[in-house]
Amino acid sequence: MNIFIIFLFIASSNAFSGVLIKSLYSEKSSKIIESIETRDVRFLNKNWKVFTDEESKTEINIPAVFEGVSALNFETSFNVSDKDTKHYSLFFEGISYSADITVNNSLIYKKSAGGIPFEVELPSDILREGENTLKLKIYSGLDSKTSIPVKQQFLTPRSYSGIVRNVYLTAKPKDFLKEIEFKTNFAQTEISVDVAATISISRISSSNYRLELDFTPARNPNGAEKFSFALPPLKSGENKNSFNIKLKNPAVWSPDNPDYYVITASLFINDSLTDRTLTNFSIADLKTDASGIFLNGNRFTIRGATYYFNEGEYDNATAQEIINEQLIRIKNAGFNSVRFARQYPNPYAVALCRTVGLLPLIEMPLNSVPEEIFTDDEYRMRYKSVLGEMIRSYSVYSNIFIAGFGGSFLPNAERTKNFLDEVASYIKQKGYVTYASFAGIPDIFSGNLDLYGIELYSYPIEKIEATLDELKHPYFISEATYPDYYGNVSGYLVNNSTQAQAYYFDKFLDFTLKRDIGFVVNTVFNFRSAHSSFYGGYSDDYYTRIALFNRPDAANSLSYRVIESRLKNLSNVTIPIGVSVSENKPIFILISLALSILMAFVINWRKKFKEDCSRALFRSYNFFADLRDHRILSGIHTYLLLFIEVGSMSLLFTILLYYLRTNILFEKLLVDIGSDRLIDFISYLAWRPEQALIWLYLFFLVKMAFLSIVLKLFSLPLKNKVDFQTLFYGIVWSFLPFTIVLPVELVLYKILAMDTINLAAIAVLLILCVWILLRILKAVYVLLEVHPLKVYFYGFVSVIAAASVIIIYLQITNSTIDYFINTLKEYETLLH
Repeated sequence: MNIFIIFLFIASSNAFSGVLIKSLYSEKSSKIIESIETRDVRFLNKNWKVFTDEESKTEINIPAVFEGVSALNFETSFNVSDKDTKHYSLFFEGISYSADITVNNSLIYKKSAGGIPFEVELPSDILREGENTLKLKIYSGLDSKTSIPVKQQFLTPRSYSGIVRNVYLTAKPKDFLKEIEFKTNFAQTEISVDVAATISISRISSSNYRLELDFTPARNPNGAEKFSFALPPLKSGENKNSFNIKLKNPAVWSPDNPDYYVITASLFINDSLTDRTLTNFSIADLKTDASGIFLNGNRFTIRGATYYFNEGEYDNATAQEIINEQLIRIKNAGFNSVRFARQYPNPYAVALCRTVGLLPLIEMPLNSVPEEIFTDDEYRMRYKSVLGEMIRSYSVYSNIFIAGFGGSFLPNAERTKNFLDEVASYIKQKGYVTYASFAGIPDIFSGNLDLYGIELYSYPIEKIEATLDELKHPYFISEATYPDYYGNVSGYLVNNSTQAQAYYFDKFLDFTLKRDIGFVVNTVFNFRSAHSSFYGGYSDDYYTRIALFNRPDAANSLSYRVIESRLKNLSNVTIPIGVSVSENKPIFILISLALSILMAFVINWRKKFKEDCSRALFRSYNFFADLRDHRILSGIHTYLLLFIEVGSMSLLFTILLYYLRTNILFEKLLVDIGSDRLIDFISYLAWRPEQALIWLYLFFLVKMAFLSIVLKLFSLPLKNKVDFQTLFYGIVWSFLPFTIVLPVELVLYKILAMDTINLAAIAVLLILCVWILLRILKAVYVLLEVHPLKVYFYGFVSVIAAASVIIIYLQITNSTIDYFINTLKEYETLLH
């Protein structure tokens, strides 16, 4: 019965609902790519139309996001007046999740992983002089096997479907600089810059081509250096030329001195300017060896914070303002790095890191993916393709960063190691430092992976001091998380309070700073999650409670001040001790006590009821036979028993949910099912025990009535006709054992909180459920006068069949069994 209801709930989560569209357009938004004298960059944000394949068009401005449908069409028009003398392209800062892009009804590009900024060149043969039509069909769905990220996500920012950032139309000259790459080589006494220029020439108008490069330090415009190169005769198409340049007294980038170059590249034909580009470029040397990371020859220790940003929450101008404010506050706290985890970052945020002095850790948005997926050749090829695209795209905004492959990898899995070996080798060829984040401490190391990240979830780092000292490979704490569920209270003895969070990070930094261990705090600013979290703390608006600033408008926090004082060697911040508080809810004790007293009163009120309870419990066959034969049975007693039983059941499961409300394993198993609605509802019940008691009480009442109706339907073809009331009474008395656990419910939460006999408690609960099932089946064959073997056989077959249907459905749609197995393996190594 419970399995069937869960199946209906999951299936209904995919049902169609109305399409909701929200525009994020703002007139104040600034371009990431600016117009210059040879290139015209135009916003394409206004006057779009959105529509489904079946419905009419609605006008809207973009960026815009939508919910309620798996695909939505976005359409606009743009004018071209000089297609024979200009080269046109479209630039998308970000879409979600994938799209088919057509121009004038011709499909020109199919895009997946659209959160990565990308450019699409427009073939001149499909463009028209005058008005052209651009159409994007945006697909919203993530899946469990092929998409990056996957559908099942833990502590991940809520994602929205649509065109989530700006769109531009760029007009370039026919002879244009397509791409210029800069690579630095550090010598002992000087710095040489190797410049590899890829020049695309689609029309040869002269053989006299010249390239000029102007290197201007952002902090010292008077220190500009200029270089000029005559190019050899060029062929039609793309031409690649390399040049060696030596800069005098180069401006070297570091978090303490975030200087960089603004490079102006100019292409001349017969001394006439034909194209010009502007590129920001940082000169720095980032390397690793067996002892750690080195930046510009000096040891560098990551002192970072994760940064999540909810695309789709703000208009495009406000988004940049918030990103700017938040990254500056991260820098002001003393951090030197930012880890962009679980999502493709906004390109503006990556570009800003260069300016404010934060080293970006940019990683693939994977988290807790089963290792079976890594053995799929097609998936590995897709992963490497997206990874290469991500590296190329974000290197435009910050050419100095560490490349990550995802989080919560199994630390000691051979297939995971082989996968990381392969992708790390692919990226190391491009000269980037690489890392992966693990759910535990690795024992098996990849030869190609430079850094190992270790995730902590409320786990005291000092407990693994000896293990960390024995690691033979460079590592850092990639994710240190401690939730703040209760806000400001008396002191840090109250677990998961603001003071407890501050105390945790104070001890954490005391340990890591003394040992010079790299770390990433998870996280500084709050974000809206994909679902109502358990470990992240339930909230009606989906905001997690793991951040140092749990309120979006918070001006300061105790945890932030503690971390700032530690990182900047300021005076210590006082953290009050307070007194510990029991998390057990008084309502659990009161209801359990009230129901126990009521049961005792009813039993002793009438001798007949006491005898009925005794017979129903110990001689159930005789009891159900008397019920079938219409022996005297008080309806009042039955309904009083129903009230007590349902109260006991709802209280029992409310206590269990309340105990599991912060449990990572429980949340991850629910995430593996792939239904955000199911997680939201169960999280609501777990974190709202008073409401859970009401909802579960109604649920179990409906359940008993439903079971009675099902039995009545099954009894219709039988010769022996049994009235509905008798069947209902049989169901009620079948659940009698739940009254026995009432005294246990008085102390059940304290028993579970001790965390010593939890497995035994779970075993007892399972035995109780099996006992109830056997009693129901016994009531069925006695009341309906059917052979018991048939009832037991078909009863167990029905339960197994229902469970099998759900398992097969979930495995086919969401690979749930693979994710379950991975979660259990992960939990064994997770530091929580």
